[in-house]
Amino acid sequence: MLFATFLATLIATAAAAKDKRTFAVLRHYGKGPLTTCRADPIVSPGTASAHLHTVMGASGFGLNSTGQDLANSKCTTAKPKADKSAYWFPTLFFKDPKDGHLEQVNFFYSNVYYFFEATNDDIKAFPLGLQIFSGNAGLRTPPPGGGRQNLDPSKGPVQPAQITCPRGNFNPPSWPANSDGTMAGMGDPNNQGSGVGFPFQDCDGYASPMRMDLHFPSCYNPAAGLTDYKNNMAFPSSAGNGKVDCPKGWIHVPHLFFEVYWDTHKLLPRYQHLLGKESPFVWANGDATGYSIHGDFISGWDEKALQQIIDSNCDAGHAGLHSCPGLMGGVNDDSEDCTIECPIQETVSGNLAKLPGNNPITGWKYGAGSGGGGGSNPPPVMPPADTPTVAPPAPPPTSTFKADPPPPPPVKPTSSAAPIGGGGGGDGDYHETIKSVPAPQATSTEAPAPPPPAVETPKPNPEPTPNPVEGKKTTTVWETETVWATTTIFGGKGPKPTPKPSPSQDSDAVGDFKYAGCYRDSEARVLSGEIRPNLGRISNTVCVKYCASKGFSAAGTEYGGQCYCGDSLSKVEKIADSECSMTCEGAGGEKCGGGWALSLYTKTGTVKAKRSVYALALESCKWSGVLKEVVENSGLLGVERKLTPPLSILLTHDFLVSKSGIALPASHGLRQSIERHKARLTSEFTRARLRRNCTSLAELRSKIEHEYRTSCGITIHPRWVRVNTLKSTVDEQLESTFKGWEVLPSVSELLSSASSSSAERTEGKDNRHKKICLDGNIPNLIAVSPLSGVDLTKTEAYKSGKIILQDKASCFPAYLLDPHPDSEAGDVIDACSAPGNKTTHLASILAERDPSLLSKGKGEKRRKTSKIFAFEKDRFRAKTLEKMVNIAGSEGFTVVNPGVDFLRVDPFDERYKDVGALLLDPSCSGSGIVGRDVAPELFLPSPPASSSSSAGKKGGGGGAGKRKRDPLDNGNNETTKKPTLSSQDHQQGSSSIPMEIIDDDGNSTTLQSPQDLKARISALATFQLDLLLHAFKFPRAKRITYSTCSIYAGENEHVVIAALHSEIAKQGGWKILKRADQVRGMREWDVRGSVEACEGCGGEEEAREIAEGCIRAYNRDDGRGVMGFFVAGFVRDTTTTDGKSGVDEDEGPYVRDDLGRIVRDGNGIPTLKSTGGKAFEMNDDDDDDSSSAEVYVAAESTAAEDGPFVRDEEGRIVRDAMGMPTLKEGAVLKKADIHEGEEKKKGKKKKKKNNKKKGTGNGGENNKDEVEDDGAEDEWDGFGD
Repeated sequence: MLFATFLATLIATAAAAKDKRTFAVLRHYGKGPLTTCRADPIVSPGTASAHLHTVMGASGFGLNSTGQDLANSKCTTAKPKADKSAYWFPTLFFKDPKDGHLEQVNFFYSNVYYFFEATNDDIKAFPLGLQIFSGNAGLRTPPPGGGRQNLDPSKGPVQPAQITCPRGNFNPPSWPANSDGTMAGMGDPNNQGSGVGFPFQDCDGYASPMRMDLHFPSCYNPAAGLTDYKNNMAFPSSAGNGKVDCPKGWIHVPHLFFEVYWDTHKLLPRYQHLLGKESPFVWANGDATGYSIHGDFISGWDEKALQQIIDSNCDAGHAGLHSCPGLMGGVNDDSEDCTIECPIQETVSGNLAKLPGNNPITGWKYGAGSGGGGGSNPPPVMPPADTPTVAPPAPPPTSTFKADPPPPPPVKPTSSAAPIGGGGGGDGDYHETIKSVPAPQATSTEAPAPPPPAVETPKPNPEPTPNPVEGKKTTTVWETETVWATTTIFGGKGPKPTPKPSPSQDSDAVGDFKYAGCYRDSEARVLSGEIRPNLGRISNTVCVKYCASKGFSAAGTEYGGQCYCGDSLSKVEKIADSECSMTCEGAGGEKCGGGWALSLYTKTGTVKAKRSVYALALESCKWSGVLKEVVENSGLLGVERKLTPPLSILLTHDFLVSKSGIALPASHGLRQSIERHKARLTSEFTRARLRRNCTSLAELRSKIEHEYRTSCGITIHPRWVRVNTLKSTVDEQLESTFKGWEVLPSVSELLSSASSSSAERTEGKDNRHKKICLDGNIPNLIAVSPLSGVDLTKTEAYKSGKIILQDKASCFPAYLLDPHPDSEAGDVIDACSAPGNKTTHLASILAERDPSLLSKGKGEKRRKTSKIFAFEKDRFRAKTLEKMVNIAGSEGFTVVNPGVDFLRVDPFDERYKDVGALLLDPSCSGSGIVGRDVAPELFLPSPPASSSSSAGKKGGGGGAGKRKRDPLDNGNNETTKKPTLSSQDHQQGSSSIPMEIIDDDGNSTTLQSPQDLKARISALATFQLDLLLHAFKFPRAKRITYSTCSIYAGENEHVVIAALHSEIAKQGGWKILKRADQVRGMREWDVRGSVEACEGCGGEEEAREIAEGCIRAYNRDDGRGVMGFFVAGFVRDTTTTDGKSGVDEDEGPYVRDDLGRIVRDGNGIPTLKSTGGKAFEMNDDDDDDSSSAEVYVAAESTAAEDGPFVRDEEGRIVRDAMGMPTLKEGAVLKKADIHEGEEKKKGKKKKKKNNKKKGTGNGGENNKDEVEDDGAEDEWDGFGD
């Protein structure tokens, strides 16, 4: 049985056992949306839609698109190739307060969450062509539920749309606290970061500006059909136990959630004076309130591919839908784009006098209007049990909010709305009874205030009114209750009364739960068993009581009004209690978390971290030999029929070995199937331990670990520690963190010492293994014995950033790059930066050479210093990068660019004019990471031969009884291994299949065939090559390093060769950084690239030179103690074969600045000395006998308004690979008069050639040096791939 299959079984079992919602985010690639267009094939097929939409998805989108049209698309913006659906939503505009013009707000990015809900239904893939609409395009008044979100029809009208406004500080609130929604938006009482309507404050959250949130219904009525968007969909209703179900006869499909970010923060300087007063934003349909959020979807999915994702219980979360195990169809390349032209030809960008479609602006100060912009009818929101009839939302009651007294709790319905009719743009009626709730009373002491006037909700006219859609008469009845508010006043000289204690951080317990502390939360939610259940006004008591009733062992509150349940944290980061300081909305004396801060309560008062599925599967495999004996000898499978052999291994491992026990609720059937046999299993486990001559569980654990490493050929690696010279020195760390440790002379001796002791490991019990070694290749690097027993992450040096845990091989790229801040082009780019180890290593190297980088800039004016530009396109990983940079102390000269794709960075941008070095470490297969390519043998217990098998008797090997044979059991009790890749496999792509590969970002992919492996490596190599070629374009770059943590030649030598043979490299003079020219530590590293992998790139000498320039490392027992890695350096040859300077443009007819740099205009065109006009260099022959360079300017007859060069849609000049402008067809260029510069240029050329002949030119002394061959045989040549 393959380890990958076992892992998949565990994932599926875990998801099913937890009975909870899972999700995966659909991510889009490319530089923007598919198109921005007045097209809506759902609401306005065949004609221009009423307002502008921003569209994502498949290129088959158009005015009349069907599911089949989308399925036939040539490309899609979605990462999974199998998803050719269309997703669209209204475009956001900014109304300039100064002159009233309108302009599009920059579309930042969007995600589509695919939620797979906890349900008693079978979730099915979207049928091809299914049309879904959500929201209400005509809404200009507040929704009936106020600012809160509601997706459960049984709890009142559905409210699927909100705006989220991430902010660093919520004081003042994003929405006015006393707003009734008529002239301003309303905040969500459960989440102060969200609400309805446009916020009146700036959304300045890190990498997260203003966001449109929209949920879609997930119940499909096949009786209504694919295209009846008004009646074919509804939201599911609660079925109890945290599950939601669809009506009988309806189909449960994935629950979509649009998350759309708009870069509103960028516009802040232009509307800052409006903060707290009004919003300058307008939806494309003319809505100035923000209430009319809506969105559309047409499915173009390959149904089999989506169903496979559903059936695999994919819970990839923020790693992305494209990371789901066994994804069919492949993944789109990030370096590509998918865009189309809008079929409606009109001006939609720039400064506009009116909105596209001529929609009037309505709502709030502009008046309600007619709901402008056309738009779509809202979808049904609550189907009855057996009929597709659905109800529109109810009209809101008049607000009871007042400015001074505290507002009463939000209105809640006492009964469900009765369905009346569908559609109607939100103007339908409900027959509904709603009661307001009295405000909680406060105790007055000396001077009670007189009660304020009673507040009542008005009674609408009880006369029946005709329904505009059905023509029926309905009666709306409102009941009111008097709401009294009292004020507590303290006066006089007496002591203030002691308030009655309530549960808070200062309390030891809430019920049976104890306070565990304040913990950092994230967008992925660290406590995710149940997220934000609708419990009304939240307090710690309310949240804990609810979570306990659902069988969870942990509960957490956040943002003053959110509740989260679970059993463990996905990430444990304890923070100061002061960050959990928001008052609970349901209990004034309590504190319910804070912004991304969770007040956590658990049954034990301690925190349990969630184990990764991969780690659990791996550990279970290690113990399977022992556990097989336990299961068979106990007769477990003969008694518990629900248990399969794989499940029995997993559950007995958790029960007998894991410190945290079985990670299932106590009432869960699978857990009970183990615990019923507690005594017998424990007894058999003890016997198994004694048979192995182990006197304790700790001794058995060490023996199992040693056998695992030996059987899998896993080498013991040291723990590598890089001393961060921005904050400390090696000497300082030897006298503090490693004081008293034994210093060994070599890494091999350190590993030899650890290896000889691993079988009888005594980790942490004495100082025997407190040994280190100072590395001889990388400065400031220390190897620490893996048996030291010291958790370095808990040391002061680690927490303060003085030491950084970084594998030795990971230090190669920055060290090989050898950046020099004192050079003319001293800036550095780290193209793929997160998590930040290499970025901070670069910073350390730069600061060692220029200590002024650490200056705070006080006193004398600082001179110009180098900068590091760190790019990370994944915004979540970018947060880790920024944290790493701050801890390391390099924030003063490191510019973090979150969410920026390096491939979209313009090399000619003025900001990067001084970039002289680039470090490229792109995503790769991760095949070199320690432990990724091996797995232990898996031993499965045999099922009982028959139902009468007695307990304690070993089961037969055939499984011949009535019990069905487990599909994952091999039937003959043979053990199997997860396939590993040999060197020949790497070369030929013929690895054992199926296999599991995990890339360096931790994303898992199951490969089913050799073709899948080849395709995966090919796709990665294409992206890696694009990144390298893009780096070649930076005009002043002189050094580049390219690295991967892969051992495949396809990602390594082959990419290097392709890059060197590209036209960009040839024109720019890029060469391999020869071994002789590398820094000492890298020059002396004896494991080089594969000559065989470089064959075919030229002659044998060239192949060997390139291979020698490449640096490799392998995860082997070779005494080096590093992971598999590859790095190659590139340098720009400053002289071409004819002697002409290829970089230092120190001559010629162009105007230069004080530093000798050519003066260019905004498009990068050089300025001509003789005319002062733009120049275009067509030919520069450097031969002595040739004429001088011919420089051309546009002839007057061909110089159109925008010049003679081809331009793109945004007016930018289109350039070739080297950045030179492209001439328009038919344009004529005339030769410029440069006679004065010709003679000077010729004279300088002759002088340079004479210098070169004497050995003093750009050839340099290094060209005379020969690399000494020490005669050592390169044992790695045969494993070059």
